Amino acid sequence: MIAVVVPGVAVKETSASTGCSAPGYANATPRSSTVPGVSMFVTGFAGCFTVDSVTAVRISADGKSLEPHPGPADEVATWDSVRLALTRPDGKKVTLDYVHLDLSDDYLKQHDNARTWLTRASSHRTFTKAASHLMQKPFFSVVRDALIGHAPSVVQDETGLDYKDLNKAFDVTLYGKFDRAYHLWTEGVQRELVTAYKAAKGTKKLPFRVGYTKDAGSCLQVATRKP
Repeated sequence: MIAVVVPGVAVKETSASTGCSAPGYANATPRSSTVPGVSMFVTGFAGCFTVDSVTAVRISADGKSLEPHPGPADEVATWDSVRLALTRPDGKKVTLDYVHLDLSDDYLKQHDNARTWLTRASSHRTFTKAASHLMQKPFFSVVRDALIGHAPSVVQDETGLDYKDLNKAFDVTLYGKFDRAYHLWTEGVQRELVTAYKAAKGTKKLPFRVGYTKDAGSCLQVATRKP
């Protein structure tokens, strides 16, 4: 799974939907008895936001926007992607789009609308979290190149963009510690990031845990596009 989060666009990912169902959404109006696949995702916001509505969406044919999904409401596939209308405790309205999307090169090169939408979405500030360091693999080059080419800033742990690519386009501030990747993916992974942490005169403290549990602890890179 890769999760890429950008303000107003939210989450794009490669994983399958959870397939779960729950009795409605806390604080949601209107309420739905069961909407498979998104219940757990929505429930996570209930403590901080009021969930006003949940709408099934899909990427439009031209890739320029998200549009209401025309599929039957009782079919799981209709709810792969959703738009949440939320209200913060201070009353501010927030729109959050959760987009289920295969980010592999094989898929994106065969679906122009998905590639167009991804490129447009990548022009926002971005947070990434990937399983298995997928964006560092050659078969995830489309999403990697979109972020390297368009994102104004990127926040990530070691599983995101390869540091050698990130450092070419961005000024990177290092947080926490990093001396090797999680033991399942140590071979040749993020060697330049290891070198950067060793060479840094002082990295900023990271007062929370993020990513895989490692002996050295957690790390985070905050990257801002170079002038």
